[in-house]
Amino acid sequence: MIAWIDGILAGLLLIAYFLSKGYTAWKLLGRPSKTSGVG
Repeated sequence: MIAWIDGILAGLLLIAYFLSKGYTAWKLLGRPSKTSGVG
């Protein structure tokens, strides 16, 4: 009965990991909306 909780936690961790990776990559690009006006 605890297995589905572990599955949800693992899924949330994966989502947070990919979101943070994407966010840092986007920040490293210099926030395109401010610099080049794209977005």
